Order: sequence, then C-alpha cells, then structure tokens
Amino acid sequence: VDLDGQTQVQQERIEREIIDNQPLVSEKLSTDKLRNEYDVEDSVYQSKIRELTKKYKYIRKTRGDGNCFYRAFGFGYLEQNLKNELELDRFRRLVADLKDKLVQLGYQEFTVEDVRDVDVEPMARESDNIHIIALTKAAQVSLRVIYMDRSETSQLTTHDFSHNDNEQAFQPMITFLYRPGHYDLLYEN
Repeated sequence: VDLDGQTQVQQERIEREIIDNQPLVSEKLSTDKLRNEYDVEDSVYQSKIRELTKKYKYIRKTRGDGNCFYRAFGFGYLEQNLKNELELDRFRRLVADLKDKLVQLGYQEFTVEDVRDVDVEPMARESDNIHIIALTKAAQVSLRVIYMDRSETSQLTTHDFSHNDNEQAFQPMITFLYRPGHYDLLYEN
C-alpha cells in the first residue's frame, strides 16, 4: 500500500472540494448567517454572535486556503479605495516597482515576473456595483496579489507606526472577523 500516494490523492481531493465550494471572496452576507455556523446550544458563541451583529451588518467570507488574511486585506484595501484615485495611483506605483524591489532583495526574477501584471484598471469604472463586481472578479485571480503581499510582508522589518503621519496611511480601517486560523471581512453597513 502506497501511503504517500494515498495521502497525496486525499490532499488533492480536499483542495478540490475547497475550490469547488468556497469562493475566494464571497458577496456581502448578513452577519445573522453566522448563527447557523455554530451549534444553537453553544451559548458562548451564540452570545458573541449576537453582540457582533449589533455592530456589524455584513460579512464577506474568504476562502480558507491559508491565504485568507492576505486575500481579505487586499480585497478590503482595494474595496475601500475604489474611488480614491490618489491611493489607487499609489498602489499602481507600488505594483510597478515591486518586481525590481523583490529582485534586489534576492528573489529570482522569473519567480516574480507576474507581479507587474496585477491590474487595477478594471476598478476604474463609474458605478459602485460595477466596482464591486470588478473587484470580486479580480479576487478570483488574486494569487499574484497574494504572492506580492506575502513577498512584501516577508521583507518588512520592525517599523515605528507611532508617528502621526502614518495614521493617515491606514485610513479607512479594515475590520476583520478572526476565528482561529481564519480571517473574514466585516462591515457596519
């Protein structure tokens, strides 16, 4: 019996099931749906969910594939900046410069060549609905963005974020729902 082969087949089956049943980023869902994810008799979680739903009306779920934080952060950041042309330009410049920066940091060029192909142009549309549709579609091909986020994060050093000039760089806030090992996005309205 080839246990390694069986393990590999089982792992591939699990990965395929996740891909088939979990979108990379869901549409906005009512936070009330969280109640169904936990046993009704689990009074601790049900109480926490009741408190959560008082403040947050919607949730966007992210695929639980090990990239949920990067995907949630990237999606949330772009979603909040759809109408902020200055921030989108800053993001475009970051993407354009990132390949060269990663090569300087020691990555081999062929491993980061797709970084410049990240395209935020589909988001430069006129209506909010089109923005979110374009962003959701962009999330379906977000592996390059996730790779970029992970590569950039892995190269960060300790940074002092206490300066007032940095406070503006992180506005508006992205709110995550963290459950052990997983991140989703929360929305007040």
